[in-house]
Amino acid sequence: MGIRIDSKGLRRVLEETPPEQNVMLTGKHGIGKSRILEDYFTEKGQRVVILFLGQMSDPGDLIVLPYKDEKTGKQVLELIDLLDSLLKTFIQLLNTY
Repeated sequence: MGIRIDSKGLRRVLEETPPEQNVMLTGKHGIGKSRILEDYFTEKGQRVVILFLGQMSDPGDLIVLPYKDEKTGKQVLELIDLLDSLLKTFIQLLNTY
């Protein structure tokens, strides 16, 4: 499902979207998609890591070492889980065209 939205509308969507729900932004190169997200999550005090999947030449570029969450003491592989979900969504979108 795709919708058109401006940056203010996107901020409202981000406020209402649960953390476990993925959101995929699409649009032309250079219109500010990454910047909007970076600014939003930085304002929330969250660490931001921007990955441009189209510029990665090897699946090995996506490998992230697990880290220990200091609060829970548990091993975390959040980025790998996120990328797995994003790649599955991307493949589903490709299959619809």
